[in-house]
Amino acid sequence: MQIGNDTEFTTGPLVVHSEGPDENSRPDTKGWPFHVCRPSPEPGTSDYHTAVGIQSLADARLYAAAPDLLAALEYLAAQIDLSKLKVKKDFSLMNAHVGALKAIAKAKA
Repeated sequence: MQIGNDTEFTTGPLVVHSEGPDENSRPDTKGWPFHVCRPSPEPGTSDYHTAVGIQSLADARLYAAAPDLLAALEYLAAQIDLSKLKVKKDFSLMNAHVGALKAIAKAKA
């Protein structure tokens, strides 16, 4: 799989398409690999492809959702005030917070 720019995140919305022989080829129906792109805002111009040659529709969908998932994790992590949590009562929330921070760090590494 080839991935776009390594220095900054691609903003959404991102969509999944099949790499079939024509635009009528639909994902997961003809066995073609998939690509993820950001549709061009201007009619008649090419879409910006961010990843091509993805072999799994589930992977392509996850890749397309990544900008939204990162934004949601950053928002949720910022809303959790650890100083107000109690270990016994809020242990699951604390674990979720740590998981969110790890995922954010992984995305930004």
